[in-house]
Amino acid sequence: HIQWRKDNSVDTILQDYVEHEALSKYFPGNLIGFDKENCPVKYFAFGNLDAKGTQIVRLILFCC
Repeated sequence: HIQWRKDNSVDTILQDYVEHEALSKYFPGNLIGFDKENCPVKYFAFGNLDAKGTQIVRLILFCC
């Protein structure tokens, strides 16, 4: 598991992550806070979603 963490830069994702411009354009949302377990809570405006402009794999990576 340690090698997988290194290969996927898991330990530095909070410092290194850059949101892809296309995802924020086609799948707009806002971070509105954190829950009781300190997990991020995000609001997504699905009415503005351009489903043709998004790729499902990138959409899943963005949400997870």
